[in-house]
Amino acid sequence: MLEHSYVDMLLDTNLPDDSNRALTDDEIIKLCSEFLNTGTDTTSTALQCIMAKKRSKEVAGDEVADYLMLWTPFH
Repeated sequence: MLEHSYVDMLLDTNLPDDSNRALTDDEIIKLCSEFLNTGTDTTSTALQCIMAKKRSKEVAGDEVADYLMLWTPFH
């Protein structure tokens, strides 16, 4: 179990180059948005590529699983 979440880390962050100030609410919102959008875009792009290859018959059946394994970081 995680002790701290990404948001907790942001709330605890102080910027030493800027008088050791904490992040503003707007900065935290922007960083959370970037974090969430980046993950979604990557997953969506990978699925679109897989569907396009499947549809064009370049990859069929069990080859889809092999293709996924090449691009999955947790194999």
